Amino acid sequence: MKYLLLPLLLSFIHTGCKKPSGEEPLVPEVKKLNIKIPIDEGLLIAQLYDTHLPKEIYHLDFQQLKVGYSFTYHKNGALFHIATWKKGKKEGKEWIFSSTGQLEGIFQYHLGLLNGNILLYKGGALKSHQFAKKGKLLYEGFYKGKEKYYNKIYPLFVEEFFFEDKYYAKLKFPIEYPGQLQVKVKDIGSPLIDQLEDKTFQLVINDALDLNAYELVITYHPAQQDTLLYSTYSFKHTIYRID
Repeated sequence: MKYLLLPLLLSFIHTGCKKPSGEEPLVPEVKKLNIKIPIDEGLLIAQLYDTHLPKEIYHLDFQQLKVGYSFTYHKNGALFHIATWKKGKKEGKEWIFSSTGQLEGIFQYHLGLLNGNILLYKGGALKSHQFAKKGKLLYEGFYKGKEKYYNKIYPLFVEEFFFEDKYYAKLKFPIEYPGQLQVKVKDIGSPLIDQLEDKTFQLVINDALDLNAYELVITYHPAQQDTLLYSTYSFKHTIYRID
């Protein structure tokens, strides 16, 4: 496999990038702190710190797009980041490490967007569990030790528009929840909020000609044997306007 060349590249870097005697040059181009090696109809790239330790190593295909694995390092030489790529976009898992080697995060991507479970750690312990879909954060649970102590679920805006002096929005909470969800608008007159079917809410705000953003107050009341906890929190939404 092409990534078996990684140890060879690192060995080459640490030997000072010298040409073996009596052989053809292993690396056709060494420019400042960058090394390029032709490989599998593309290039294996190594970017170095001024200490000549590796900063980032990745593979470009023949279209100059990142593919396969990329490796990023802290300045002390410790592994910082591993990501997987497909046609220049992150695809699959990504791992983040501290400069002392502790795991700090595991992320999931699809087509370059966060998609799936996200785990964040602090001091080796789980700090939060998030879930995203197509780049949108839909859920966040916060942990102390092994116990979850707080959670948030976030809406997706299915549609929003202005008509005359009113603002209309339809928002949906895609995460499954057995309890009851209440949605209010903070510090804005007397908006109308109706709960529709399938975890969808319809919002109408009057006198909204100058409205650019607003803040929702979301409260969750758990059902019996619910994995979600009682929580109340704010969610600020900036309106996407087409003038």
